[in-house]
Amino acid sequence: MDYLFHQNMRVFGGDAAARNQAYEVAFAQLRPTLGAASNVPIGGFTEIVNNTTATATMQMLAGRMGLTTVYLIACGKTALAKGPEYVAVGASAATPILAAGRIAIDASHNKITLIHDPAPALPPPPGWCKTLPPGATLDYRGVVYLIANVGGTAIAVGFLHNMYTDPNTRTLIAEQIPHFGALMAAEPTMAGGPVYIGGDFNVLPIPRSLPAYGLYTPYAIGIPALPPPPHPIKPGGTTAAGNLYDYWYSDRAPAEPWPPGFVSPVAGVYTPTLFYPDMSDHCGVVLRIR
Repeated sequence: MDYLFHQNMRVFGGDAAARNQAYEVAFAQLRPTLGAASNVPIGGFTEIVNNTTATATMQMLAGRMGLTTVYLIACGKTALAKGPEYVAVGASAATPILAAGRIAIDASHNKITLIHDPAPALPPPPGWCKTLPPGATLDYRGVVYLIANVGGTAIAVGFLHNMYTDPNTRTLIAEQIPHFGALMAAEPTMAGGPVYIGGDFNVLPIPRSLPAYGLYTPYAIGIPALPPPPHPIKPGGTTAAGNLYDYWYSDRAPAEPWPPGFVSPVAGVYTPTLFYPDMSDHCGVVLRIR
């Protein structure tokens, strides 16, 4: 069985030994928890705040779940911050990466415009990874994605950390989910395969539709009831506060045709990472795709 994985890392810099170790233990248990025959072909990790100490740490942590190739790619920047925020995207050794890229946000002129910025090469050049495309507006976060061959089918998997601060902003960005997906689907290596977008959306999971780009279906599930120690956790969501903010979208609804070997996606939660301040105030989320 193949699963996609996403984790909001919560302001992660990679230089706190105790926190790194806690994540290492949790990530090493992901595949045994999913099952003996499980694989994680692609994973994404959002809210990473540097590409120095965090790079080696994320390569190590992602490796614990079998992701052997990891790129840290800038997705946006907060005004007055020292540097960009990054998304780490990784693929397993058995998952050939065909392309990588990002979709940044231009929020000028009272409208949202998406800036598609494919990586100029593989692996993406360091200078490209740590800078944002011209026109990207501060205080917004875009999608970072991989196109990869999973089971003989090219699929697109993107990851988004939608900014929480302003409710209007996060709603506007969530409404762009079908446009994000359409740009990923248009990558030359895609050939009609399914598109998935996972992340910390900071809004509730509802179907998203734009006339020019079609319908995107959410695949979401909340945490079942958990005992309060060692940290209080409200069930029903994916955060300690009980908010259902971490989940997945796909360009296909459950009943639509899927490529050979693929299944209608099944969302799941991975709770061992949901312990703040040790790790995150968000749990991990998985999506079974095969």
